[in-house]
Amino acid sequence: MKKLYFKKFISSLIFSGAGIFTLLFFSPLEVYLGNPTDFRVSIYSAIIILGLAAAALTLIFSLLLSFLPVKALKIINLCIFGFTLCFYIQSLFLNGALIKLDGEKLELDLATKIINAVVWAVIFIVVIACWLVFKKLKKEKHFINATKWLAIALVVMQITGFASLFIGYDNSDNETKELYFSREGRLELAKQDNVIFFVIDYCDSQIVKDALKEDPELFSGLDGFTYYPDNLYIHGRSYPAITYLLTGEKCYYDKTVNEYINDSFKDNTYINRIDKSGADVRYYTDPRYVGAAAKPFVDNYKSANTNSLGEVKVFEYIYQTIKVSGFRGLPYIVKEKFAYDTEEVNDKSLIRTLDVAVHLRDLELYEEIREDRLSINKDYNAAFRFYHMYGSHPGATVNENAEYEKGVTLTQALRGDMKIIKAYLDQLKELGLYDDATIIITADHGRYTGKLDAPQTCLMLVKEAGADSTKPIKTSNAPVSQENLFALILESLGSNADGFETSITKVEETENVRYTYNTVLGEKTETELCEYEVRGNANNLDNYKKTENCWDIKYSIYH
Repeated sequence: MKKLYFKKFISSLIFSGAGIFTLLFFSPLEVYLGNPTDFRVSIYSAIIILGLAAAALTLIFSLLLSFLPVKALKIINLCIFGFTLCFYIQSLFLNGALIKLDGEKLELDLATKIINAVVWAVIFIVVIACWLVFKKLKKEKHFINATKWLAIALVVMQITGFASLFIGYDNSDNETKELYFSREGRLELAKQDNVIFFVIDYCDSQIVKDALKEDPELFSGLDGFTYYPDNLYIHGRSYPAITYLLTGEKCYYDKTVNEYINDSFKDNTYINRIDKSGADVRYYTDPRYVGAAAKPFVDNYKSANTNSLGEVKVFEYIYQTIKVSGFRGLPYIVKEKFAYDTEEVNDKSLIRTLDVAVHLRDLELYEEIREDRLSINKDYNAAFRFYHMYGSHPGATVNENAEYEKGVTLTQALRGDMKIIKAYLDQLKELGLYDDATIIITADHGRYTGKLDAPQTCLMLVKEAGADSTKPIKTSNAPVSQENLFALILESLGSNADGFETSITKVEETENVRYTYNTVLGEKTETELCEYEVRGNANNLDNYKKTENCWDIKYSIYH
């Protein structure tokens, strides 16, 4: 009896171990190692937590299964094997360019989902059919042994893949994860020379146009502002767009993520001039876009021991990891139920200290504005504030009334964020800071598909210091781009803007040659960065011309 139980236990251990370690350890860790800047939990903590969880579940599951009758156990083991095989094949061969980690719904037709489900069904049927055939031929033992060895082979292959990624892992990623932006000074401003920079994520011109149709009064109250509908953005996603907006350094994907980000802040003319202006500088964005090299220049940049196991909500992290893994390895027909956003994974997995400033959580920013209110810090000579909002990004949960709601449209999210920003501006007016402040409301990028199939234009609203706030918002058809913001910011802080493109408020409504950069997406990863020259209105794709400047992507953030 004991011998039979032991044999059943070993058999269960092999199949359960292959399935559980595939789902809970190898699959998510490959995502974490392949996208190291997206996830805040230390990779070492992840390995320990997920390794122990997978081992414990394997042991418990195997012990329980061992009590089943032999025939029932064989069926369950073969089902586990079929699932593991399907999951592995889906992850490696059937996902295609599945790199979206941003909550955006998969755009898949029903036929694709059905075909994918049929592939899973066929694999399961083949496994069970082979078992029945071998059983009829009285060679069942050979088949069971073969599946055991195949299950072991799947584990060995995944160990090899994991090892290769881990060996190539840049340990500086872990160091970056210890940095955070504190809350202090979040709503404090100088008595004069304030530069306030709002970034509404993912807000391209089409979203703006649709939102204005829904609400023609969307920009009401933005007295003294200028709306630039012909505004070209430089990069198509938050990395590297946020880093670019903070430094002016374009990304050519010829460096690792950390190298590009840190090099962008080192000996940077724009950053150095802001620093020399004496302005109090505070960022409220994701530290992964900033890097350790920025720490001397940013007044609310601090370190915390987020690499400690004690900083992780273990059970919540395991739950979030199952979502990450399920999105990667499950069939298309159920994959959307496991869709996740990296910011949500990070937020729910880590214990947030009270000092950590909120970013990309727009309703929390709104609550702070209403409850804590803006104030003047007399010790500041000038102030620069950079607020990165979740914006009209897929997965947004802010409706047009700035209230929590699931399933909102992108236009609703934009309208809600504008309500939040207007609450901030109203308090600026109450403090008498509005007229002398330079205020930018823009986006980091628009919709990204991996090809240039839509205008690379986004929201751009600007009020420079001294603008006539007795007049309502006006529209300028000047052909501008994000490159025209750096001179405006430097001049607003009393710094020299030599060497930078003309300030956005000084660009004439005449033809202006501009450039944008598109990262081309191949079957599974980015392949090259292509430069496009734009002559004429950037909202017309006919005015985009691909130049001879294309760069192979040596260091993609996706693997």
